[in-house]
Parts: sequence; structure tokens; C-alpha cells
Amino acid sequence: MSEVLLSYEGVTKSYPSLLTSKPRVVFTDLDLELHKGEILGLYGPSGCGKSTLFRMFFQLTDWSQGKIKYLGQDIKSLSPRARREMHRDVQMVFQDPRNAFNPRWLIERSMYEPLHLFNIYEDRKELIEQKLVEVGLESALLERYPHQLSGGQLQRLALARCLLMEPSCLLLDEASSMLDLSVQAQIMGLVRRLNEEHGLTVMLISHDLDLIKAMCGRYYRFEDGLLSLVEPKQRKLEKSF
Repeated sequence: MSEVLLSYEGVTKSYPSLLTSKPRVVFTDLDLELHKGEILGLYGPSGCGKSTLFRMFFQLTDWSQGKIKYLGQDIKSLSPRARREMHRDVQMVFQDPRNAFNPRWLIERSMYEPLHLFNIYEDRKELIEQKLVEVGLESALLERYPHQLSGGQLQRLALARCLLMEPSCLLLDEASSMLDLSVQAQIMGLVRRLNEEHGLTVMLISHDLDLIKAMCGRYYRFEDGLLSLVEPKQRKLEKSF
């Protein structure tokens, strides 16, 4: 088995309840490993906590118990420098791309922002145009504002912006949900090619079970706070939510 890139060890997550004094438990004592070079899938009904796993990794929400590790190190104990490198190495495409772009900025400025943050100054224009081509977009979109673009265009721009960092890992939260089938095939084909040719590690969340089956070597069913690995012999019997 290849090296573990990202792991959740005995993680418990709950939210305060507005109706009772007891918190609403999302999941308890959850264990999950993402290995280098694999495409791992998670699918389940809305509200089961799939996206929360990603948000916890980036510490956008806290958890009450357990550890989340990156390359064997507890992410809460990382130095600022190590955390910065982790954030460059692991990129995420959020479920709703409209929240990923500043509505007051031209798309061009949003694309340049991560390059500026990580001090990447050489051939920036060429790099951005290259990534736009990879996701099937024209450079003319750089001169527009987010509200002038469709959800599908913004989703592809979000992916292109992640790829600017040349990450070793992508976390995709319903990243193809706003794409028509032909564009979805193109984007997923790009992700698979990056996985096969460059060893890109991917964790894919989707409601689309057929997509999960087509893309993932391993995948889990996530329901009622429980993760269940779907064995090969069970895959034909699985149904979408």
C-alpha cells in the first residue's frame, strides 16, 4: 500500500442544536485514509457530513475529538511554514464556485491572487492561459466579473486556479455538479490523466454514483455518520441517493 497522504483518526464532529441542549452529532470516531496516487470516492445523501470532512482539513470548522494528519503529522501542530506548504500542495474545489470568487474582482485578478500569495512571478500569464485551455475555457473570460459567468464556467475556473499551484492532491466537492455531461467528461478526463501521468492524488465527493464508480479505485458510502467501504462484489448492487 502506498504512503498515506491524508488521514482522519478517530474524528468526532458535532454542531450545537437550536432545539435541544444536546449537540447534533455528524459522525463519531471516524477513520479514513487517502493514499498517495489514488482516486478515492465518497458518496452519500445531502447533510451526511461529506463536505465537513474537507472543511475540517482546511480548519474552516473545528472538531471535538481525534486527529487529522497530513503526511503523518497532526495538522494542528504544523508550523506556519509547513501549513503554508500544505495549503499549496492540497487544493480544493468547493461545491458552489460562486463563493470562491470575489464578486468585485475581475476573474483575471482572482486567477493571479494565488500566484502572488505563493510568490510565483515567472510566466504567470502563460501559465494561467495554459490552465484555462486544459479546462476548456478561453482567456477572454479573464476580463469578466463572476456574475457574468455561468456556474459551469466558474467551476472550471476554480479547478484551473487550483491547478496553477501544481498540487499533489485535489479535494473535489461536487466539482462537476454544475457541468453538462460533455464538459464533465472533459474535466474528469483531465483529472484522471493528471492522476495517471503525474500521480495526482484525488478525493472525490459526489452524489453521482456512476461517476464515483467510473473514477475511483476505492469508494465509501457515507450515511448516518458511518463510512462503509464498498467492496467490488457489492458495486453492482449500490444505488444512488
